[in-house]
Amino acid sequence: MIYEQSNTFRKFAEIFGAVFAITILLLIQQQPAPGLEDLLWSMVIVLISLRYGVYYGAVPFLWAIGFFVFQTYASNQDVLIVISDSLFFIKLALYFFLLLFCGLYSLSQKERYTDLQHIYEEMKDEKEEVEKTLQQVLGLHEKYKDRILHTENSYEVIFDMIEQLNHTDPEIIQDEAIKVIRKHFEAKKVILYYISRQGNTLRVKLRWGSFEEEAASILLADAPSLLKRTLQMGSVQFRQPDDDSASPAIAGPIFVGGSLRYIAAVDEPAFEKLSPQEIQWFTWCLRWAGDRLTFAYRYEREVYKNDRYQGTGIYKMEAFFHRLSVEIDRMKQLGQPFASFDLEVGQANLKEMDFILQGHLRETDLTGFDEHSGKLYILLPVTSKSYIETIKERLLHALSLKGGEEK
Repeated sequence: MIYEQSNTFRKFAEIFGAVFAITILLLIQQQPAPGLEDLLWSMVIVLISLRYGVYYGAVPFLWAIGFFVFQTYASNQDVLIVISDSLFFIKLALYFFLLLFCGLYSLSQKERYTDLQHIYEEMKDEKEEVEKTLQQVLGLHEKYKDRILHTENSYEVIFDMIEQLNHTDPEIIQDEAIKVIRKHFEAKKVILYYISRQGNTLRVKLRWGSFEEEAASILLADAPSLLKRTLQMGSVQFRQPDDDSASPAIAGPIFVGGSLRYIAAVDEPAFEKLSPQEIQWFTWCLRWAGDRLTFAYRYEREVYKNDRYQGTGIYKMEAFFHRLSVEIDRMKQLGQPFASFDLEVGQANLKEMDFILQGHLRETDLTGFDEHSGKLYILLPVTSKSYIETIKERLLHALSLKGGEEK
């Protein structure tokens, strides 16, 4: 490493300190030692020249010449004769050679050191740049790795969702959709609303969670603002600060046969499940559920067209009990209540009776008729059993006014 001294005062202090020390040493010397003076001055010229270069090395060089002239004058010798002597020129040439050689050598070494230092600094900067680039590459590698793993997980989740909704029974598809959505969002509440034929009422088709105070039907005018916006926009919506407190966290539409038939609402989901990827999954899930329901309703109309009495929406008993078993399973798995009762109607006109029932029951309610016993069976999903007597009286009254037999 090249010695560097940036303080000029310290440089001259070192130089003059050295020449003063040699000067004093030579002055106090009692018996002159041959060659000692030349040796000392040569050493200090070499050291200063190597240390600081030619310009600073010139100080001890000139001091040595001056000291030699001073000694010659002090010893009463003729200065002109002495300095014209060949020995003086040899001494002068030796000092000058040492000054020039060592000074230029020092300069070359310093320049070389400076070049090496610049190269080192450039290599250091390049190394830092390479390390920075490497860190960025490693960071991108981790991001792509996480993205690939997330993509693989997303594919797996999507595949599971597709597999679970791949049924031909609309009721099973709805049940599985609620389960998949609830599990994916880790939500405390999930509701599937059915939109009435008139489009002015939202009827609860399925729900999971604690809904002691929730109504089974909501007029659209009284519906939470988020549900109104979902109907209006026809896309997945988030609860905004200006939405009312009854609004769920997320809601999305389900289109069946090109028409908006259902709304899925999720409330109190896990916070980490509100990422854009999870919302995209929710959109795909609702689209797939809509596609499967479209196919299932068509399939049901073709394959199970004989499950209802011709020209009516009234189920034959075998099909009605199948629907009843679905509601029993929902009560066990989702905790969703239902009410069921029967009416003695005798051998009534089924088409006329079906017309009357449609005016007094919801679209989600089901009816069945046993032609052997003359009993009409009513199934009311998402309805407390405490309403059975009220609804029964209302139906009996309506049927009796239209000519049905009240038993």
